[in-house]
Amino acid sequence: MAPLRRLAAPFIAIGLLSLSCSVTSPSRDPSAASDAFDYSAFESSDAAQRAAKLLGDLETGLLPEEVSKVAVAIAAESSRVELPAELVLALIQVESSGFNFAVSPRGAMGLMQLMPATGEAVARRIGMRWLGPQTLFDPVANVRIGVVYLHDLIDRYGSWKTALAAYNWGPTRIGERLQRGEALPAVYAQKVLSVYATAKNAPLQI
Repeated sequence: MAPLRRLAAPFIAIGLLSLSCSVTSPSRDPSAASDAFDYSAFESSDAAQRAAKLLGDLETGLLPEEVSKVAVAIAAESSRVELPAELVLALIQVESSGFNFAVSPRGAMGLMQLMPATGEAVARRIGMRWLGPQTLFDPVANVRIGVVYLHDLIDRYGSWKTALAAYNWGPTRIGERLQRGEALPAVYAQKVLSVYATAKNAPLQI
């Protein structure tokens, strides 16, 4: 999706991270909600440092301390569902160019460009507090929901390329194409995977 950049009102940027959900313990099943998931173990991880470096080079619309928290969340949530953090970062870069307040012409919102209906459905399934569509402008909440959703698609299709196509086009349309034996759209997936390959191989210099 090609998001439209909108000027965020100052009050939106204040205290965004206070909207974040109570996160759950590490599990391959992202819907498992039990003990609080401690992000502190990931604060010094290479994944968090890479995320901070990439996000720091982008126009996120966030304060530096918010960027740091989002970077740790990307590292932690990716680890929790056993996906590379670089894949999530690549998707963010392609979807929103890292701009937290991006809104697409279709209404997808935030870093991972989630539709409100998808965000609400995933949030409720994982026991996360949903405060309406504005929840998707909380970058940590957006990452949590987006990583779970991406994980669900990969688990469903068993292929990164197909999952990415479904993330971009929607599972219904991709499912219909698969049933008809039609070729799947490949441009979006190739773009994300190209960015992923670059991010994965980039030297860590912070």
